[in-house]
Amino acid sequence: MVFTYFKQARRRKLLASPFPGEWLDVLARNVGHYALLPEPQQKRLRDKLRILVAELRWEGCKGLVVTEEMKVTIAAQASLLLLGDDDYYFDRIPSVLIYPGAFVRATRFGRRSTVEEETALLGEAWHRGSVILSWPSALHGGRFPRDGQNLVLHELAHHLDGLDGEMGGSPPMSTARLVTWRDALTSAMRQLEEEEERGEEELIDPYGLTNQAEFFAVSTECFFERPVELRERYRFWYDHLSKLYQVDPAVWLSGRMSSPLLAGKKSPHAGASGERHFIARTPARASTEKDQLMPDSSPADTLLDDPHLRPLETADRYFARGLESFDDGFFERAERDFDATVRLRPDDQEALVYRALCRLYLGHEEAALADAERACRLNSSDHEALRVRGMCRVALANFEPGLDDLNRAARVDVLPSDAMFFRGVAYAELQQWRSAVADFTQVIEADPQDAEAYLERSRCYELLGDLMSAERDLDTAQKLEKRSD
Repeated sequence: MVFTYFKQARRRKLLASPFPGEWLDVLARNVGHYALLPEPQQKRLRDKLRILVAELRWEGCKGLVVTEEMKVTIAAQASLLLLGDDDYYFDRIPSVLIYPGAFVRATRFGRRSTVEEETALLGEAWHRGSVILSWPSALHGGRFPRDGQNLVLHELAHHLDGLDGEMGGSPPMSTARLVTWRDALTSAMRQLEEEEERGEEELIDPYGLTNQAEFFAVSTECFFERPVELRERYRFWYDHLSKLYQVDPAVWLSGRMSSPLLAGKKSPHAGASGERHFIARTPARASTEKDQLMPDSSPADTLLDDPHLRPLETADRYFARGLESFDDGFFERAERDFDATVRLRPDDQEALVYRALCRLYLGHEEAALADAERACRLNSSDHEALRVRGMCRVALANFEPGLDDLNRAARVDVLPSDAMFFRGVAYAELQQWRSAVADFTQVIEADPQDAEAYLERSRCYELLGDLMSAERDLDTAQKLEKRSD
């Protein structure tokens, strides 16, 4: 009771102070939903995001320095889920872990049930229940409020789903209400499946057909991002979501879609399943520089101030500057210079390979694979092009051809650590556990601080029945991750 009193007093004091003006700029720039909300809901969102920014534990991973802009951008999106609730502020989330790009998700290798895999994504012991987000994905989700995809909403919906102790697509609710909820969820999934079979244009992300937990998460995205369409096509399911979240976004957004910036605008990275479903690995050296983390946010006058953005005269100079940025871990910046190199010299295979790596590390796997394929067509025997194509294929879950590429490249030269990790991913996914263990062991020998490699080797040991080794690796991964955070 005393704790509750002081917590409420602290919140009242926080909300009594003026809302930071610079935060309004962040909302205008990064959170498209804010402009769509009625004024009373805008005020509620501002209040809730201030509490979330103050009370959540924000942690940058892989060298990322968490900025105030990141906190406000993510907290504002999270606040959409709380607009109808005055009690819960994600108090049971120990921390929000933010990565500078794509990261290896904890769900890849387990041969458990799908729902258990999703539990590992949000609440596996070594993450202590933390929510994990890729900053570029969270940023794009905020900037494009009408494409039906939002990473923050998706992952926090999983968190809400798990508050009752399991992730089965049903957040905590009364037993009587749970019966009708599950009937509605099952019926909505059946409708989506039938629409898919008929080849109709999708509204709810078909990834939701994976299981009920995923269906609830993608439905939450659709509910807040395309509510009018959801109400028209899935009225019964919309009504259940509206009752759960205690809001009616279709009413807020009706008639407010005339802005060319917001109406139906698609994220450049939106796909059928979104970034949350790919497998990728961001190198530990990934930079935290602003132009690395916010690829679309640089103002035009930055071109005049930043020597790394100034135009150059030749393809060789662009390539050299791109290599410098790449070696320093500034992949967004390096990609721009390799872009310029390829425009000036379209058959520059080396520039294509490096641009593919930049795009892979930034989480743009399809574009990365296209570059790698093009590089391989220019020289089908080049082992570096084969290696990068293999990494891209594994990242896109094309495990057998990816493994073939990586093994062909390994016959010419020793695979670097990142490629070895991707090959371990492919072996594990193809149930070749011992080969996966061997690759992850080499990754660990090259970098004994690689928590991801320990985690994945732990999973492989578990599936091989070596529980002692699995527990030892998991414990090491926990300690390393805690230390790096």
